[in-house]
Amino acid sequence: MTRLLYAALLCLAAPLAHGAWITEADYGRLRAIVPATASEEDQFAAAEFVKYWQLATGHEVPVAHAPGNGINVWLGVGEAPQEVRGGVDMDALAPDGVRIRTVGSSDLVIAGAGPKGTLNGVYEFFERFIGVRWLAPDATFVPAPPGTARPENPKPWERYTPEQLPEIDFTHVPVFEYRWTRHNRAQTAEFARHHRLTQSPGFGLWVHTLYRLLPPDTYFETHPEYYSEINGERVAPVGLSAGDYWADPDLRRQYGYRFAQLCVTNPEVVDKVTENLLNMMRANPTPRIWSVSQEDWDGYCQCVDCSAETEAEGTPMGPLLRFVNQVAERVEAEFPRHFVETLAYTWSRQVPRTVRPRENVIIRLCSIECDFARPLNDPAAPENVRFAQDIRDWADVAHQLYIWDYVVNFHHYHLPHPNLKVLQENIRFFADHNVRGVFEQGLGAPEVELGYIRPYLLSRLLWNPDLDYAAAKEEFIDLFFQEAGPAYREYLDLIHRAVLEKDWTMDTFDSGGWIDKALVTEARAILDRALAAAQNDAVRERVRYERLSVEYAALVAAPALSIDNGTFVLEWPVSMSVEEYIDLAQSFGVPEYAERMPIADLGKAVRKRPTQRVEAPILTLENERHLLWIVPEIEGSVMRWRDKKRGFELLRGYVEYGTRPGTWQDWHNIPLMPESPAADSYVVVEQSDSHVVLEGVRDDGLVIRRTMRLEEGADRIEISLELHNPTDEPLLPTVKIHPEFYDQGGHVP
Repeated sequence: MTRLLYAALLCLAAPLAHGAWITEADYGRLRAIVPATASEEDQFAAAEFVKYWQLATGHEVPVAHAPGNGINVWLGVGEAPQEVRGGVDMDALAPDGVRIRTVGSSDLVIAGAGPKGTLNGVYEFFERFIGVRWLAPDATFVPAPPGTARPENPKPWERYTPEQLPEIDFTHVPVFEYRWTRHNRAQTAEFARHHRLTQSPGFGLWVHTLYRLLPPDTYFETHPEYYSEINGERVAPVGLSAGDYWADPDLRRQYGYRFAQLCVTNPEVVDKVTENLLNMMRANPTPRIWSVSQEDWDGYCQCVDCSAETEAEGTPMGPLLRFVNQVAERVEAEFPRHFVETLAYTWSRQVPRTVRPRENVIIRLCSIECDFARPLNDPAAPENVRFAQDIRDWADVAHQLYIWDYVVNFHHYHLPHPNLKVLQENIRFFADHNVRGVFEQGLGAPEVELGYIRPYLLSRLLWNPDLDYAAAKEEFIDLFFQEAGPAYREYLDLIHRAVLEKDWTMDTFDSGGWIDKALVTEARAILDRALAAAQNDAVRERVRYERLSVEYAALVAAPALSIDNGTFVLEWPVSMSVEEYIDLAQSFGVPEYAERMPIADLGKAVRKRPTQRVEAPILTLENERHLLWIVPEIEGSVMRWRDKKRGFELLRGYVEYGTRPGTWQDWHNIPLMPESPAADSYVVVEQSDSHVVLEGVRDDGLVIRRTMRLEEGADRIEISLELHNPTDEPLLPTVKIHPEFYDQGGHVP
């Protein structure tokens, strides 16, 4: 543990009696009282109290089974005298709330409900009343003991354990019984414990489970009717796993349509899934949540029965939830204290018209389509409005409502994703709608952008949504970045302001089109100042790590755009090469650049620029009605299409290229993969006043020939696409025309 000299006398929101309870002169008189029959968890709580008290005050604390002279710290109330335990209502703390209370001048009670309740209370005590901060797995703030020599003008990270403790009468029962966030750099068991994160009552099966409950390899050959009917064919991925699917684009091209779901209206599917689930539960009865949930793709069943129920209920969630209810009813007969969980996710997000979840069914609503630059209850964010209505609808009908929320950019793990301003408002929104569990999904691999501050703040908010969030954020910056903190604040302000000023919709697959050359240049300069201000190696290393995000942004940022005398000019920010960035990221132990994408393969996703500045001639096709600007050297793009008669633009690439959609190009078409132009550059192979023929070559050798024709007097543009294979090997013609039409006001074509 890094011992950082900081403390703050923080008794935030604690109802206090007047006067001091003890002063620093009493700090050596404490003893921790733990019954001889105490659980392992309570014994560990005592050890943690002893550890942090010694670090914060310089005084050792003996552990005893019975009270004695001095000040008794009761860890749990099981064997405490009536006058001590009388003010602690354990039932009111369920499932894992805490009670911290001083009694007279000689007793302190730290207790909590559930197996880890007392331990939660210990961490709450040191956080709230002593000023300990668990910032990251390798960075813990512990205040300097009271007798430590003090500088004349102490810095924010040079504070001290309070010289006295007040009388305390504090209770906290968390709003959420299930609190979890997935951030690899914060995802140590110790960090989760310090921040009172919990997955209780525990999972036996964790999401996307239909194929685990009814494996296609086992059943499809003899019972294809158990699986989705798609376009009249029963399909399932025999011999293929979900891991194969996500790891192999070629496999998705060939077999992606086979990755579907179950036929949930088939009574035999209910029987077999229930049988297999119960066998799993009998073998492992301790976890109390078992997920019976859709696979992580589309492909819900389109058979006659499933389609009829989908139409009747207004959503595919209708037949799915009825199926889950049937399984849950049978589970309840044998395991009455267990729950069956299912996802309300993408195609199953809406509440059915009539089907309602049983009491032992947990609905986990997922926010994956939302705009995370704005609060989820923002009436000006269209997708958020739809999600907000869904959460209100589920809150009205679900007995157990959990949330799967997203704080990550799956396509660009390293790109700035400024969402700190919405975290508290979103979590409060969940709390206001009877949500009992929240999972904030960050990254499974070590994340880069905001990789320390976000998991810290999320963990604090999940325990207490009413936290003084602004103070907690400022405190973290002071303590973690120290002298570099002021510049780091500037950086945070810059990126949060930029995404809103660009009026950008920042989803969890964000392209980063709001990031441009000017932003990268300013962000880099700010973090350079932060690095120069850092006074020790630990802080310098933290700033360098945060700076990775800016260097990645330089690789993928939108260019500055100008048009000069018939030439399309693009200027990108100064950047290191892709290979240099890969080496830098690997030096920090970062394994991926996107979900399931190794950092070593970054060159496949980030196209190399020939130079920092590109000047490409504009080719014009024009008649009385239409005007087209074509830039063959830049992905064969049609940058502009103006309807001269109506006076509006159909394509706006000439003002928004690289920032927003707005061009006509030929694109790769690989199912469930990020799409992109099929060729980096085209050449003109034929041209006249009325037509142009462009030719580009895909990486695998496929030749793409596009003809664009605009005859004099015509009110239409004719476009044809030809694909040629000049190689001796078969090539999959996964190319499509991709116009991004401007709808005269919206941002998504």
